[in-house]
Amino acid sequence: MTTEPTSPAGPPVRIFLSGTFRIEGPGGVDLTPKSAKSCGLIALLASHAQGRRARAWLQARLWSDRGRDQASASLRQALSQLRRALGPQGEILQINRAFVGLNRALIEVIRTPDEELLEGFDLRDPAFADWLQSERRARGTPLRDAGDIPVRIALQRADLTRVVHVFPLGGSTGPERVYEELFIDCFERWVSESLVCQVQRRPPDAASANPILVSVQSFPTGGRGFGLRLSIEE
Repeated sequence: MTTEPTSPAGPPVRIFLSGTFRIEGPGGVDLTPKSAKSCGLIALLASHAQGRRARAWLQARLWSDRGRDQASASLRQALSQLRRALGPQGEILQINRAFVGLNRALIEVIRTPDEELLEGFDLRDPAFADWLQSERRARGTPLRDAGDIPVRIALQRADLTRVVHVFPLGGSTGPERVYEELFIDCFERWVSESLVCQVQRRPPDAASANPILVSVQSFPTGGRGFGLRLSIEE
């Protein structure tokens, strides 16, 4: 087993990249986040010799299906969730406007030559899957064929036939339109991270096959209040 640089007193956090991914805190406490995106974020950082990556690079591997602004917002949210999941050990994160990194003095990255890198790891982004296969190839880890790739990744890499169209019905203005867009942002993020499908923020065209339609419309409820009406049609 090989380990990477540690501080003289021993780091409080151990990150296991070989076999089943996990993070251990002092005394072996399990700090592994429940979110696959958060785990993938730590894995991308820990796999780098310097323990740091550009924000844009991370966004391209974890949210490759989103626009720049959406991916940036998703990264900020993931970092916030990760800090909460790590609790007092959140100090291992080093963040600025351009880069995200790990404090190498506070962590120990553990790799075992006879174990597969991130064995069985399932993160629903084709760009992350490509990176992982490349890393395994570079480290001499035998690659699994498509039949061994988790079903959701195999489907996403092969052919995404289901398309979810989420869009406002129109007619709303001012604050009501803003909240429509905010709701659509959240709905799109949830669908992208929870289901194997494409998400498009517009109505389908005539050539669309088997689409799922999600329309959103705000309406006044009296005074300064308003509501949101959501319609889902398959």
